[in-house]
Amino acid sequence: MTVTRDVGTRSVGDELAALHQLVDRARTKGRSSVVLERDEVLAALQRIESAHAGATLASRELVAQREDLMRSSEDEASEILRAARLEQDRLVSDTEVFRVAVREGEDLVAAAREEADVLRRDTDAYVGTRLASLQASLEKTLGEVRRGITNLSSREAEVSN
Repeated sequence: MTVTRDVGTRSVGDELAALHQLVDRARTKGRSSVVLERDEVLAALQRIESAHAGATLASRELVAQREDLMRSSEDEASEILRAARLEQDRLVSDTEVFRVAVREGEDLVAAAREEADVLRRDTDAYVGTRLASLQASLEKTLGEVRRGITNLSSREAEVSN
């Protein structure tokens, strides 16, 4: 499974930049106020919400990818264990061969567990890094949205005064 975005979809950061440009281009009224088209601002906020929803979907897809990878790794480890047990049973015919088989079976089990542990740690580290990056981006975006809303509210209050 691969996380993809539509070609026409813009990031939350891009949409916030567009909102900033909208405010920067707005007609000034007085020293610190501007006149904004309500529909344009609402449309910009809607695009930000859509981009945020897309980022949330991407994070869910990333978690699903991790879960698929974990399942696949566990299935592979189970298959390795099954193959090791079959090989062990085949070698049971002779006592010395049996001891060798037990030792090799234990080695295979240990190797499979170690490989599964390494895959799990690597996967967890990768997903953790990606989710932390996504979280930081979303927190920054949310802060910018809140500041934008606060600025718009204060400007509306100034305009109405």
